[in-house]
Amino acid sequence: MTERKNLSMPQTNPLLRMIEANAVPLGMQCFTADHALIEVLGLTGFDFVMLDTEHSPANPRAIEDAIRATDGAGLVPLVRVPSAEDEQNVMPFINVRSSS
Repeated sequence: MTERKNLSMPQTNPLLRMIEANAVPLGMQCFTADHALIEVLGLTGFDFVMLDTEHSPANPRAIEDAIRATDGAGLVPLVRVPSAEDEQNVMPFINVRSSS
């Protein structure tokens, strides 16, 4: 039987654990929300992927699907928002993670 994640317990960020252990997390900036590319990044040993929405047409819905793909690929998702100066630009992407 597979082990289930305990969703009630907050999970420690794997990137922070790596940094605390003096390891260097490896990642890549991604200008597309393509699930196949995200899976390849996970299979090749990357630790995180930065999903760029500032320089790409990815919207919150596409990012939601991409974040689900990162979960399956064992990657930590980081999202670069179009602008951090306006709450309306940031909130849709924060809400994506809470819903996925």
